Amino acid sequence: MSVALEIRAELVKLSRVLGVAPEQLAYLDRAAPEDLRALREQATDALFEGDRDRLHKLALVTRIIPSPIAARIAEWALGPLLSARVTGLLDPSKAVDLAKRLPATFLADIAVELDPRRAREVIERMPAQQVAEIAGELADRGEQVTMGRFVGYLGDEAIVASMERIDEPSLLRIAFVMEGKDRLEHILGLIGEQRLASILNAAERERLWAEALDLLDHMSDQLKGSLAELAASQDLLESLAETAYAEGLWDIVLPVIPLMSEASVVKLAQLPIVEDADALAAILDAAGEHDLWAALLPLVEHLAAGPRDQVAALGATLDQPVLEHIVGLVDEGGLWSMFVPLAADHMDAVGRERVAQIIAYVPVAVINGMADAVERDALWPELLRIAAEMRTGQLNRIADRLLRVGLERRLPSLIAGVERSGLWDTGLRMLGGLDPGLQQRLAPVAATMEASQRALVAGKARELGLLDELGPIGAVLAGAES
Repeated sequence: MSVALEIRAELVKLSRVLGVAPEQLAYLDRAAPEDLRALREQATDALFEGDRDRLHKLALVTRIIPSPIAARIAEWALGPLLSARVTGLLDPSKAVDLAKRLPATFLADIAVELDPRRAREVIERMPAQQVAEIAGELADRGEQVTMGRFVGYLGDEAIVASMERIDEPSLLRIAFVMEGKDRLEHILGLIGEQRLASILNAAERERLWAEALDLLDHMSDQLKGSLAELAASQDLLESLAETAYAEGLWDIVLPVIPLMSEASVVKLAQLPIVEDADALAAILDAAGEHDLWAALLPLVEHLAAGPRDQVAALGATLDQPVLEHIVGLVDEGGLWSMFVPLAADHMDAVGRERVAQIIAYVPVAVINGMADAVERDALWPELLRIAAEMRTGQLNRIADRLLRVGLERRLPSLIAGVERSGLWDTGLRMLGGLDPGLQQRLAPVAATMEASQRALVAGKARELGLLDELGPIGAVLAGAES
C-alpha cells in the first residue's frame, strides 16, 4: 500500500474531526498513518465521552417518550450534535424507529456528528432507501469524509442504493477516505463495467487520479489487471502515468504492469511521459526502493531505443547485489531475449563488464535458460559483445557451461554469431578455453560444418594465433584448409 496516500487520507479525516482545513495539518505529513489514525480516534472518543453520564440519562428518558414526540424533540430541541451523541446509547430498534420519523436533511446533520463505531447496529438496521436518501443529501454537501466513515457498516442493498445517488467524482473521494478499505473490492463488484469506466473518466476529468490509484492499490491482482485494461481501452493511461510521476506514485503503477496485456504495456511504454528522462529515472528509483524490478522488466522490453539507453545506463550503476537480483528475475521471467540485447547494445563497456561478471557465475540452470533464448532468437552476436568484456577465466567458465548442454546445435549457432558480429577473438577464445574433453566432443560437430566455413574459421584462428588452443576442434578445422 502507498504510505504517502494513506497519510494524505488520514490527514483529510483528522482535519474533519478537528474542524480545520487539511492544509493546517501539513506539518503532520511525516507521521505514520497508524499514528494519525490513533490520534483521530482518540479525538473522537474525547468528544463523545465528555458528557457520557448526562447523555445516558437523556437516552433513558427517550425510551419512555413516544417516538413521534421524541423525534420532534430531537429535531427542534436537541439538534444534530446532541442527537448524534445519544444515538449510540439508544436501543437500536428505538433509534431506527425515530429515524423513520425524521427528514433526510436532519439525519444527514446527525450523520456528520455521529461516530459510526458507537452506532453500528443502528446503521445496519436502517432501511436501504432511507440510507440512500441520506447519502444523496451528504453528497450534495460534499461530505465525503462522513460517508467514508459509514460505508463499512452498510449492507450491499444500502450501498447499491446509495451509489445510485452519488456521482463518480464523489465516489472516488469517498473511497479515498473510507474506513475498512478491505471491503473496496467487494463494493466494486457491485458496480457494472460501464460505471467503472465512468469512474475512471471522472478521475481524469476531475484530476482525481491519486484517489483512483489509491483505489487500485487496494484491489486483488485480478481486478487491478481488469481496471488497467479498462483504463487503456479508454485512452486514460497517459494522464494516469503523468499523475504517477507528479505525485511519486510509481510504486502503485509498476506492480500492475505484469497484469496488463502486451498491447496495453506497449501503449504505456510509448507514452511521452514514460520516455521523459526525469520520469524514467523516477520509475527506476521506485523499482529500486520497493524491489519492483520484476514488474518493471516487461515495460523495458517495449521501450524505444532512447529510453532503453537510459535504463541501461542507470542499470549499469546499480549495486552488484541488485544487478544479480535482476539477472535472477530475468531468468525467472524468461526475459533473456530482452535483457541480452539491452546489456549488449545499450550499456557502455563498464556496464557490459559488470553484467559479464554476474553471468559468468550464475547457476548452470540459469546459463542454460539464457543459452536457449540466445539460440532461439539468434542473439549470439549480442552475447558475444557481453562476453568480450570477460576476463579469460570467466570466458572459459561460461563457454564451458554454454556449450556443455546441446552442443550439437549450439556450436554452429555460435560460429554463425561470430561471423555476423566479427568478434572472432572472443568467439575463438571461448572455444579455446573449453575443457579438453568437451573440445573432443565438439570436434565431430565441427566436422559437419561446410568446408568453406571450416576453412574461414581456421584462417581466423590462425591469424589470431588461437588455432592450437582449439585442440581437436582446430585439427578438424585446419583439415578444411588443405
